This record gives sequence, C-alpha cells and structure tokens, in this order.
Amino acid sequence: MYLDLSHLNDVQANNILDNYSGKVMVSHCSCLDLLEQKECRSNALHLETLEKIVKRDGLIGICFVNNIIARKSDMNNKRSVWLDIVHQLTILIENLGSYHLALGPDFFDMDYFSKIYHQPLFIPDELYSEEGYNQLAKELIASGIGEHDLENLLYLNVNRLF
Repeated sequence: MYLDLSHLNDVQANNILDNYSGKVMVSHCSCLDLLEQKECRSNALHLETLEKIVKRDGLIGICFVNNIIARKSDMNNKRSVWLDIVHQLTILIENLGSYHLALGPDFFDMDYFSKIYHQPLFIPDELYSEEGYNQLAKELIASGIGEHDLENLLYLNVNRLF
C-alpha cells in the first residue's frame, strides 16, 4: 500500500515523511521551484521534498493540468503549457533520475473545476491521444532524455509500483 501525498504542501508532506515509515507517492504534482511564482499551489512541492520522496523509493507523477504545471504568465497558452510539461519532466529527470518519475495527468471534469476555481483549466489537447504521447516522447528525446529514462517515465515505474 502507498500513501499518496498529493494535495499536501511541503510542510505537511515533510511531516508525513518524517513520521511515517510506509511507502509514499505523489500521484500528480509539479515542482514549485520550476514555476515563476513561489506561492503554494495545490500539488506543487519544492525539489527538496521531491528528493525526500525519491530517497524513500517513492514515485512522483508529473501533472498535465495548466494551473498546476504552467508558469503563471503563460497559464492559458496551450503551447506554453505543453512546453512547461516537457520542461518539468526534463529537469526532474536530470535532478531526480528517471526511476522515480511517472506521468500523472490528473484527468478530471475540467469544466466543473474551472467554475469552482474561476479560471480555465485544461490539459493540452495533444495529451488526449496516443499521437500526443508519441509527440511528448519525441520532444523529451530532443531535450536529451535517453530511451531507458523515457521507458521508466512512460510505463516501467508504474509497472514496478503495481
């Protein structure tokens, strides 16, 4: 059994990491250090917290939702959100290794939550299709991610988890 630390801030996640000895994961998040603004967002954790999860042999799923993954200034630009997903994945593989990262899109009722949060929420259209994932893989390879790292990210780590 894994305890999912999604939707916790760094203080809460670190408290659990310091006091809970079981397996942990974050099913969908972004790295707050890679965002323009440093105010806390739901599902954004600092690199230091993500490193602690990796040291615990946990899994970190990188989210695709614009208000979690995007830089604040480009949150409504679909191409910029796409590039921010590629950027987060590339930087986190470089800093944390690929063995503890996965895709954690967080598909949900975008229209419903857009009304609740009073902002347009979306996942880039490409990521609703197999071709979009192929394009994501190509862009990650172009950014220097190796084939084995890509396989870890796309399916091997989730297979290992389950």
